[in-house]
Amino acid sequence: MTCRVEGAPWRTKRTVAGLGLGCLLLGAALCCGGCSKEEEKTEPVAVAPPVREVDPLEDLDMDYRVQFAEACKPSTRELAEAIAKMASAIATGDEEGLKSVLAADDVPILVSLVNDGEWKSGTTNIEAVRVCVLEENEGTVKLGLGIQDKAGAYMLGWTGSQEGGSWVFKGLAIKPIEAARVAMLDGATLEEWVFDEGTPTVTVVEKPKDDGKDEEAEPTSLDEGGGGIDDGGGGGGEPPPSDFKKPPRN
Repeated sequence: MTCRVEGAPWRTKRTVAGLGLGCLLLGAALCCGGCSKEEEKTEPVAVAPPVREVDPLEDLDMDYRVQFAEACKPSTRELAEAIAKMASAIATGDEEGLKSVLAADDVPILVSLVNDGEWKSGTTNIEAVRVCVLEENEGTVKLGLGIQDKAGAYMLGWTGSQEGGSWVFKGLAIKPIEAARVAMLDGATLEEWVFDEGTPTVTVVEKPKDDGKDEEAEPTSLDEGGGGIDDGGGGGGEPPPSDFKKPPRN
């Protein structure tokens, strides 16, 4: 026997309808939620511009005869400016410019060279000054400057350190290194010269490094006649007048 309750069919339809309406509302909510998320995804997102790596040598103020070898790019703009200032002073014979970046101990040496006329005669016919060696180590540097004149090229050694937030340089006595062109001195080993050992043997670099850039780095002769920094003394136990003078040629 089946017990029949009046109104049950209505309640059943209403329940089904209610469930159906609930599903529709839920579906609409989900749909709207999806649309909202979809809209969020399409909104433009602000992207920070890429950080441009600054080249320390970019737009560097220096004499046109000053060159930096490819492997000798300073790590900071401040160091690049100090090296460029020193190299430019040598190239142009600007004793005041060089004095401004010299360590205090080396200033009297420069003054002596200027007074003796050696500074002027030694810098008159320089064709190129090239940074051939640069070794940085925790706030200090070892630097090799190649000097080109009509007779060829030779290396000057320097050390640099920071004093009061500025770079200063001191002449480093090194064993002589020479070559036909200044770019051939790139990457040469700077061996310190101990005066008590007597006059050192000159190392002559006969072939440029095979980097495909030597011809570009070769300076153009600007003046006729000899020149370059004067030969310094160097025999026996007495040091030459300056650590940053041209080493003697044998």
